[in-house]
Amino acid sequence: MTHVETEPLLTPAGVGLHVLTWLREVMQAPDVLRQRVTALRVVDPDGRPDEDDIDRLGRYADRLTPSSLVRHWWQLLWQTQGDPEVMLEAGVIADASTFPLSSGCEWGYLADLDTMVFEVYRGGQKRPHQRGRFANRPGPPGHHPAALAAAWPLDRLPRDLAFLNALATVP
Repeated sequence: MTHVETEPLLTPAGVGLHVLTWLREVMQAPDVLRQRVTALRVVDPDGRPDEDDIDRLGRYADRLTPSSLVRHWWQLLWQTQGDPEVMLEAGVIADASTFPLSSGCEWGYLADLDTMVFEVYRGGQKRPHQRGRFANRPGPPGHHPAALAAAWPLDRLPRDLAFLNALATVP
């Protein structure tokens, strides 16, 4: 049971710290988190939600897209991006399993509830590497998958400054 969360910023100080803070809170009840994650409905981001989904989840939609024009899940779930608690609240998550392979991935956050490890990945890799679970998967031409930058046991998460310092020099 894994979940990938990504951040399109040059530093993990935004979404990264948000995810870290959230993990510290929810890991006080890991069994509850596991149940909530297991209950998530995973959808194709380019797939089409039905009218019931649009009515039920419209508050999470891209605010610039009127509900009558929502055609894809990525539009409907726009406001859940970067906030794991809101994703769990919505009960639906767009499949992001290929995002660490894309050229647009700069930072990625993965809480593996099976191994109980929090992994941080750095995208933009220009050379092959052997760092992390995505290392041997093919990326787009001229790019390589996100590389594992750091990892911590979920029961021993770092303080904010230690987290930022660990990632400050990661290429």
